[in-house]
Parts: sequence; structure tokens; C-alpha cells
Amino acid sequence: MILKPKKLIFEKFSLNGKKLSSDVKILHIYFAAMLGFILAGIVNIFVSNGNAIYDMLIPNMNNHYWDLITSIFHNYAGMPYEEGVIYPPGANIICLLLSKMFSLESYMDGINAMRDSQIGMLVIMWFLLSTVTLFISLICYQFQGTRAEKLCLVLTILLSAPYVREISKANLVMVSVICVYVFILFKDHESVFMRVLAFVALSAAVALKIYPVFLGILLLREKSAKKIWGCIGCGIVVFFVPFFVFGGLHGVVLMLQNIFNTTSIFNDSGLGFKIDITNTINIVGDLFHYGGNIRRVGTCFNYIFLILGFVMSLFVQEEWKAVTLLSLLTLSYPTFSGSYGILILVPALIMFLNTKPGITHENMAYILLFVLLFAPMFFGG
Repeated sequence: MILKPKKLIFEKFSLNGKKLSSDVKILHIYFAAMLGFILAGIVNIFVSNGNAIYDMLIPNMNNHYWDLITSIFHNYAGMPYEEGVIYPPGANIICLLLSKMFSLESYMDGINAMRDSQIGMLVIMWFLLSTVTLFISLICYQFQGTRAEKLCLVLTILLSAPYVREISKANLVMVSVICVYVFILFKDHESVFMRVLAFVALSAAVALKIYPVFLGILLLREKSAKKIWGCIGCGIVVFFVPFFVFGGLHGVVLMLQNIFNTTSIFNDSGLGFKIDITNTINIVGDLFHYGGNIRRVGTCFNYIFLILGFVMSLFVQEEWKAVTLLSLLTLSYPTFSGSYGILILVPALIMFLNTKPGITHENMAYILLFVLLFAPMFFGG
């Protein structure tokens, strides 16, 4: 009796772009690629004596948890917009409440003293623990997989480049991402209460970071005037009412002035871990010494992508593609968009994986792009 050798897994593949006869899934490819990047990164951190981690972080030994603690510091006196803060009032309300946990002495000693104090460390720990708990809960609620697959998915996301960056900075974008996540999951829920909660969550996300307003386009796809006007009304209340804590309409004017001033400062460089379209194109201009001309091209391309993204999100059939497009708009359109903002794509990634996609050229391209966005890449050290 002659035994035939088993076929290699690659022999089961065809290259015709159709679904392939294989036990391998797109999910497995995602896991393998992400875990490979994570393992390589950990090895490189050991080899470089820790220096490689700065490929993902700003190489400043004294700016850990900087975004949260500076926001708390500038809200201590209750006048954030007079101090140049650009955050919308929702973010300032959170920081104002957190600032009440600090003594006047720690405030007078400065930002570093506030952060390094015992209460400072506790506040930061509570913030990180509460956000990661909610984030993991939403991931596990959304993802349709086994326990082992959920564990592996959570692991790859928590060790991804944008989340490591978020942990190092403790930016309030994590709260905004969670709010957007709640909106995406529950906007079509059969319960009226959960739908209202979804609208409040989107409004809160906008009150924290403004640009998640793009996700509201998802309601236009449903062509439900009741949902659209309900969400708009909720958004107006949640966004503007907190301004009365910070000077009313004068606070709105000051916030806009601060945003324009900050934009003019950071619009000249593609550096600084910013991932928006304009600054990404600016990097190319800096490399090839094109200067201002390439920046104007970047600005024009930004508007073109904005219009195309809106139109395509309305007419694309798959919901996950619409969510991906609108999430990318929240990242690419702002002049200053940190890499930790990539976490807003987590719901879209899981929506794609939940479709149980077969191994086709198109799906392989999609998952590769997701991996490149989330992979913790360490090249130096």
C-alpha cells in the first residue's frame, strides 16, 4: 500500500481571486501577522536594552502620561481656554473634575509634581484601568469568536502600536473611542433606551474630540429623519451646554482661536507622530525639499478625500467599509492627529472579521492594511 503525501497548505490555494478551499481564515492570518510583529518587537526591545520602544514613543524620558496630566493642570483654575487649551468642553469637564483631587500645593509645584505625586499616579492608574476595562468589554461584546480567539484579539489590540502609544500618553482620545464604539454597536438596537444611549455616546465623543462627528453620517445611510434629528439635537445639547462652565459663548470664541493658533504651529511639519493626510504628505515634501508647494497639494488632497469619503460611505454596501471610511476621515482630516487615534478603527476591524471573510486577494489586502495600521513596528534602537 502506497501512502500519498499530504498536500501542503499552500497547494490548496488558487490565485483566481475567488474564495479558496483552505482551513486557514483571514482571522488566523491577522493573528499570525500581529503576533509576529509583537514577538519581533519584544525581542528587539531586549536586544536594544529598551531603546527600540522609542520607535513608537516620543524619545523624551519625562513626558509619560503627559496629555492627561497637562489637561488636568490647565483645568485646575477653571479657565482652560484662557490658557490656550484646544479641547472641546466635554474633555475639559472631565479634567476639571479630576483636578479637584489635587491639592493647591501640588498645582503650584507644576505639572511634573502633579503627575509624580501619589494622587497623580492614582488618578492616572484609575483612568487607564477604567478605559481599558470598558474597551475590552466592548471588544468581547462585538467580536463573534471563541474564547481563545477573543483572548488573542484583545492581546493583539492591547499590544498594538496605537494602544501602546495611548498608554504612554494617557490621552482622552480613549474616552472618545469608547463613546464612538458604543454608538456603532447600539445605534440600531431594538431598545429605545440603547439607541438614545448610542446618540448620547456619539455626542459625548464629539464633545471630547470634535471630529467623531463624521461617524454621524452612518445615520444618513439609514434614511431615518427621526434618528438624524434626534442625534443632532442631542449633540447640540451635549456639546454646547458645558461651555457655560467655561465662560459661555466667549469660551467658544477662545476655543476656536486656540485651535487656529495650534493648527498654524503644527501645520508646518509632518513630524511628531501625526497621521493626518496633510502632515503625512508634508513628510514627503521635507524629504525631497519641495516645501510649501507640496503642503498646498496636501491640503487640496485632504479636501478631496473628505468629499470622496462622504460620498463613498453613503453608497458602499458593506457597513464595515462605511465605518472604516468615516473612521479614517476622523484621523486624516484634522491638522493634528496623533497615532493613538488609530484605535477608532477597532470596531471596523472587528466588523470585517465578523463577516468571516474568505481568503481572496481583496480580503488579503484589507487585512494587510489593518495589520500595518496596528502592528507595533520597532526598526531602530
